[in-house]
Amino acid sequence: MSDLRRFESGQRAIDRESGDESRMFVLGGRDKTAEECYVAAIDQTVAEANPEYPAGDPVANVAFVESIEEAMGIDWEADDVLQLGASERARARIRMYAYPESRLAPVEEENDG
Repeated sequence: MSDLRRFESGQRAIDRESGDESRMFVLGGRDKTAEECYVAAIDQTVAEANPEYPAGDPVANVAFVESIEEAMGIDWEADDVLQLGASERARARIRMYAYPESRLAPVEEENDG
């Protein structure tokens, strides 16, 4: 599936469906498609939660830049965030979300992280 990926760890993105322009930071991808990726927090697969996107879409794990800045300050570095384990992210209150990659739109790199 890696050849189908549109996003790599460390890239910035926005949600195509969001009315605001909240920036997201891509933490990585899952080895499952949207139809295979179950999210316990919502008791659905990523495909069920996003029926307007392809069920076979790769899934990206993202965190909102705002929550990263709240946890780590505005001078955070991408490598520092990418090196955090799940328990460290949880302690820092950086929530991870699973999105079908075609729902995300890339944004240009910014100087603030």
